Amino acid sequence: MRLANHGTSASPFEVAVKDGRVIQVNEQKMADGSVIVLGTDISNIVKANIELKKSQHRMAIAQQIGQFGSWERDLSTNERYWSASLYTVFGLEPEEIPMTQERLIELVHPDDRKLVARISVDNSRDLSQDALEFRIVRPDGTIRQIQSIGEVALDDFGQPARVNGTVHDITEFKAIEAQLHQVQRLEAIGQLTGGIAHDFNNLLAIIKGNLQLLELRDVLDEDDKEFLFESLAATDRRADLTYQLLAFARKQPLRPDATDAKVIIEGMKEMLQRTLSEAIEQRFELNGQGSIMVDPQQLENAILNLAINARDAMPDGGRLTFTIEDRLIETDGVDAGGIVEAANYCVITVRDTGVGMDENALEHAFEPFFTSKEFGKGSGLGLSMVHGFAGQSHGYATIDSTVDEGTAVSIYLPLITHDDQAAISSEIEPKTLYGDGQLILILEDETALRKTTAKMLQRLNYKILQAADWTEASAILESDIKIDLLFSDVVLPGNLSGPELRNHLRDNYPLQKVLYCSGYVDQVSTFGADREFQEKLLYKPYSVEVLATEIHAALREA
Repeated sequence: MRLANHGTSASPFEVAVKDGRVIQVNEQKMADGSVIVLGTDISNIVKANIELKKSQHRMAIAQQIGQFGSWERDLSTNERYWSASLYTVFGLEPEEIPMTQERLIELVHPDDRKLVARISVDNSRDLSQDALEFRIVRPDGTIRQIQSIGEVALDDFGQPARVNGTVHDITEFKAIEAQLHQVQRLEAIGQLTGGIAHDFNNLLAIIKGNLQLLELRDVLDEDDKEFLFESLAATDRRADLTYQLLAFARKQPLRPDATDAKVIIEGMKEMLQRTLSEAIEQRFELNGQGSIMVDPQQLENAILNLAINARDAMPDGGRLTFTIEDRLIETDGVDAGGIVEAANYCVITVRDTGVGMDENALEHAFEPFFTSKEFGKGSGLGLSMVHGFAGQSHGYATIDSTVDEGTAVSIYLPLITHDDQAAISSEIEPKTLYGDGQLILILEDETALRKTTAKMLQRLNYKILQAADWTEASAILESDIKIDLLFSDVVLPGNLSGPELRNHLRDNYPLQKVLYCSGYVDQVSTFGADREFQEKLLYKPYSVEVLATEIHAALREA
């Protein structure tokens, strides 16, 4: 016996028996020398303690992984308890120093100290109402944003006794949230911009069509022709403006093809040399090995826009570096330049050593019409066009800039594999092709544009019928009149429009030849990569030559 061996009682002690139970033994020596031994089965208590320790260990790991910490404050003594993971959130060693209200305030960012200091014993009830967000400055100088949530526990008399709470490091979450808001703001601006471009393109189509009708007449003298040519050139310039707006809105018509970015930049070297000043040193680090599926001409325009921006940022000269590299993005995410999908990317970067951008300029750099240049020196569409082109090409763009050090703009475009099918793009030389009196039904809700298009087609030797909406058009299609071609806007007020129009024509008029046109509409994007539709789509504003070519091709279709 233990009592006999030691001469004194060392109770209680625990004994593990063969069946796995744990017995707590209590020995008591009586006055007559006898010993009373009591055994209590405490297996459930021991098991519960073991599970409690496991739970505490799991909680500690979870807090560490999730950058959480827990705390408790006794409101009567103001003593504080911090979990080990909470010290980690604040960049401290566990139990490094006793945590007091004064020490906590020292760790808070100076601009947020008044907010945190208001949370005291006197208004402790406020802690259980809303999450408190503030910034801290760790001992190493890094700034983190945290969220603290507390809950007040009451004593038996209904008075606040203590506050229990958690702290969560939300720095990364706030950064992603800000980036997502930036993306959403750009998307909203893009929708507005695209709508403006749509209306503007309809007006340009009317102006350009009527000017070209005048051009086809033989009654103009040389002065009148000069005025006419200048007006046509102006409409083309305005069309370029709307094209840039459409690029930002990600609704510009693209002709993607398998493209080697290195070949594009190599082919631009002579043009870049003419565009940039002699005071700018050009460097090329073209190391990427893969191909990308993009519109080569629009990629060239994007790179040229970046080069011109860089030139303007280096008025006294500097260094401009063009780099290409392949980069793997392993996880999906959000960047200020757009939604980021995990993929292998070709990264095209244009880096200058110019004046750089401040924080405000960086925040708005991708927005159309925002420019840091002097009034009249820039439209502010260059970077917005790059942003839109990258997004429409299933990639994204980023900006890294430091004031007085320079700016780097990177375009991330997904690499394609050898199994990807390259899109086939072909350019038809514009020339005027005349008809043979075929009957064309024009379906267009814009009255002025419908009449202008009718006059253009009549000059091209076609017969014309007109409809302002689907009700009028369907009545003609269902009559005995033989229509050779339906020339229809993609979006119409009410009735059928967009994909519904295309599907209805395919199901009910399968032999009807159709050519669509659009100035920009959201519905066009819903056709996605529908190559059959894209090949039957004419974008406004169009010239007489292009209209003649597309009508001729549509009529010849089997």
